Amino acid sequence: MKKLIALTLFIYSSCQYKSPTEIHRVSIINASNDRLITIKLKKMYKYQAMIIKENSMNDTCMIGLIKVPPRKKGKLYRTEFLNNSIAYKYVAYKANSGTLKIEHIFFDNFSY
Repeated sequence: MKKLIALTLFIYSSCQYKSPTEIHRVSIINASNDRLITIKLKKMYKYQAMIIKENSMNDTCMIGLIKVPPRKKGKLYRTEFLNNSIAYKYVAYKANSGTLKIEHIFFDNFSY
């Protein structure tokens, strides 16, 4: 009986803390062209994470104010967000060839 109660509480708590997320993918195909990236969300979220999925840049580029070295992949940042849209500038900086694929994850639970 105790195992059943513990299992029920575990399943309930696992479901309760899953936050809805919204994921947007951005691809920079022409590395040498600066561009403004804007994303309009379906709702307001508390947090945002940016993950670099693919990076074949030949040199450093900039996403907003963050310098991204060539070939860097993985989590770039995770932060509080509290908004329903985002806009930032991609700047070629020193890069002039390659591609960059970015995944934006918006969520309400600071779990990423």
